Amino acid sequence: MIPTGATADPLDPDPQDPDRHDPDGTTPTGMTADPPASRPLLIVMAGLPGSGKSTLAGDVARALAAPVLAVDPIEAALYRSGIERDQPAGLAAYVVAEALAAEQLALGMTVVIDAVNDAVPARQQWIDLAQRSGVEVRFLEVRCSDERVHRARLRARQRNLGDFREPTLESVEQRRAGFDGWVQPRLRLDAMADRAHNLRAALLYLERDIRMAE
Repeated sequence: MIPTGATADPLDPDPQDPDRHDPDGTTPTGMTADPPASRPLLIVMAGLPGSGKSTLAGDVARALAAPVLAVDPIEAALYRSGIERDQPAGLAAYVVAEALAAEQLALGMTVVIDAVNDAVPARQQWIDLAQRSGVEVRFLEVRCSDERVHRARLRARQRNLGDFREPTLESVEQRRAGFDGWVQPRLRLDAMADRAHNLRAALLYLERDIRMAE
């Protein structure tokens, strides 16, 4: 489902940084859901850098009292540890996130994965993890339908990740093709829609699995 008819960009208080979580740690309207009970759920974000997926990931995680495992901060930490730039730190960050997610799922926790997930192997990684862990996986894809806004966000992006190199406009465009042909079930949301609307839509999409876990 892609909301239409929205022209404002309320997904984040700072329109130049849509992937920044709220400083006060609240959802747009204080919405919460009962934390998942006995059976956890693997929630996987997908979308281009700067699309607003990290904001939605934080909102969903707060509503469900679930941890967020974000790939970019993990990659940045690997560089701080001394990993050279010519090493596949991006791939390693996905592997680290997978290992951490497996531990949380084993503890009965619902987990939110925050990553671009534009490649088929990346998405398959989470499907395989869910199968090994005996849980359901649900994908939430976030896109920004206004290309002008998306480009402005990318230019102004600052996330305090040390020497982590933010993607260029060209590299982001190249990654767009990775979503072509994606046939797996997922909820598609537009970052230009109201932020609270997107959170409600995501929680409704996840509600059936959460109820089944009770």
